[in-house]
Amino acid sequence: MFPQTTRVRGNQTERKQTMQPQIICFVCGTCLTWSSPMLIKLNNMTDNPLHEIVPSSSTDSSLLGSLLTLGAIFGSCFFGVLSGKIGRKPVLLGLGVPFVISFLMLAFCNKIGYFFFARAFSGFALGGVFSVIPMYTAEISEKSNRGMLGAAVNCFLTLGLVTTDILGPYVPWMWYHIIMAIFPAVFIVLFFIFCPESPHYLVMKDIKKAEESLSTIRGTSDVKKELNEIKETVEKAQGGSFMDIFRSKGLRKAFLIGIGCIFFQQFSGINVVLFYGQKVFEDVGGGMPSAFGPIIITGVQFTTSFITPIALDRYGRKILLIISHISMSVTQVFFGLYFFLKDNGTAVDNLGWLPISTLILYTLAYNIGSGPIPWVLVGELFPSSVKNLAASGVTAVCWIWGFLITQEFQTVVDAVHQGPTFWIFAAFSVVATLFVCFFVFETKGKSFQQIQDELDS
Repeated sequence: MFPQTTRVRGNQTERKQTMQPQIICFVCGTCLTWSSPMLIKLNNMTDNPLHEIVPSSSTDSSLLGSLLTLGAIFGSCFFGVLSGKIGRKPVLLGLGVPFVISFLMLAFCNKIGYFFFARAFSGFALGGVFSVIPMYTAEISEKSNRGMLGAAVNCFLTLGLVTTDILGPYVPWMWYHIIMAIFPAVFIVLFFIFCPESPHYLVMKDIKKAEESLSTIRGTSDVKKELNEIKETVEKAQGGSFMDIFRSKGLRKAFLIGIGCIFFQQFSGINVVLFYGQKVFEDVGGGMPSAFGPIIITGVQFTTSFITPIALDRYGRKILLIISHISMSVTQVFFGLYFFLKDNGTAVDNLGWLPISTLILYTLAYNIGSGPIPWVLVGELFPSSVKNLAASGVTAVCWIWGFLITQEFQTVVDAVHQGPTFWIFAAFSVVATLFVCFFVFETKGKSFQQIQDELDS
C-alpha cells in the first residue's frame, strides 16, 4: 500500500508543480485577445484614454494588433537562448516583469506611442513564454502524462482569452489593466516559492541539485532510475549548437515537424479570430451585440481545452492533428461562403446562424489539435542540448508569421474581400492535413530517448 500511496502523492505534487507556471500562460491569453475589445474602445470616445479616435482600418490600429507578435519574435530568441545559459526558472521568473510594466503603462499612459511600446514589450515576454514553458513542462513531466500536462498550457491560455473578451468590453479601461497587472505579479511570487528548476537543465550543471529537483517534482526520493535515464539522454546530446540542428538528420526532421506544425497553426487564421474577433462580428451584423461573438468563441475554446489534455494521452497527437485540420478547412469554407454571399448582394438575413456556428466548430477543431499539439511536440522532439535553441527558432518563426498575418489581414480583405480570405485559410488547412499524414509521427507514451531514436532511424 505504501508505494502506491507515495506514487499518488507524487503525481499530485507533479501536477501542482506543472500547473503553477501556467498562470503566465493565462496572462499571455489576455494579451492575445487584447485587440478585440480594446480597439473597439479606441474607435470611439466613450472609454478612450487617448481622447482621439483610432479608426479600425488605420495603420495605428493594425500596429496595436501586430506589435505584440513583432515583440514576440525577438523575445522567443532572447529568452529561449537565455534559458539554456541561466536555467528555465530564472527566465520564467523574469518574464513576469514585462507583463506587469506593460499593463500598468496601458492603464496610466495617454499617448499612443506608449501603447505601441507596451504592446511590443508584452509581446517580448510572450515570445519568451512560448519558448520556455513547453520546454519546462515537458522536462518536469513523465512520459505517461507529458501530453496531458503539456496541453494544460492551452487551458490557462484560453482562460486568459475568454477573460479579456468578458471583461474587456465592460470594465473601465484603467481598472481593467490594473487588474490584469496583478496576475503576472502573483505568478512571480508563486513560481519563485513553489516551482523547482528543470532536472534536465540541472543534469548539465549539477547532478546533486538535479536529483533534489526531481525528488521535489515526483514527491518521492526514489528517482535514481529516472535520473540516470535523464543523464544518459543529456550526455548523448551534450554541447549542442544551433547549427547542430541542421547537421543531424534526426534534428533536421524534428525541426521540420516543429516548424511545419507551427506554420499551419498560424495560417489556419486563428490570430484573425483572436485579434479581430469583435471587428469580424461587427461585419457579420445581425441582432447579436458584436462583443458577444468573441465571448462565445473563446468560451468554447476554454471549455474544450479540458478535453484535449485527456485526449492527447489517450488517442495520440497525430490523429487529433489530422481531425483538427480537416475540420477547420470545412468550417472556414462555410464561414467564407457567408461573407462571399453577403459581399455579392445575396440576402443573408436567414443565415445569421451560419457564421457563429461555423466559428464555434472551427474553434473546437483548432483546440483539439492545431492549437495545443504543436507546442507539445516542440517540448518533446528535441534533446536537452538544443531544446532551448530549437524552441527559440520555432517560436520566432511562429511569431514572424503571426506578425505578417495580423499586419496584412486587412490589406488582403481590402483586395479580395473577406470570403476568399477565409478560403485561403481553408486551403492551408487542407495542405496541413497532408503534411501531418506524411511527416508527423506519434510520440504518445514514448520516452525522450525513444523519440530521438525514431527521429534518427
